[in-house]
Amino acid sequence: MLIRKGTDLFVGYKESEGQPKIVSFEEVYEHIKANYKDKALSLSENFWKNYNELLNYTAMREIGTLQRIYTEERNTLRTILKVYQLPEDLKQYLQDLLENMKIIELCQDM
Repeated sequence: MLIRKGTDLFVGYKESEGQPKIVSFEEVYEHIKANYKDKALSLSENFWKNYNELLNYTAMREIGTLQRIYTEERNTLRTILKVYQLPEDLKQYLQDLLENMKIIELCQDM
């Protein structure tokens, strides 16, 4: 499965035994290149099972990345509120933002 992130291209694959892997396109190019006249290969028995497993694997990685970013953002806002002397309106804005982030997180867990 090809995965595009920004301007980079990655390949997600799963060997018959083992965990799904995501590697750079360059790492697998020599294994997947073909001539125009080459006959297409048939799908293996496990193709769709592995494909869906890979979709779930990449989705879970994305969710983990988003959760880390979200936590970092929340911690940064808390630090700003503790460390800096802010005008009252800005301080209130950041506190409201933190509260809204908390509400959104609770709604996503439902």
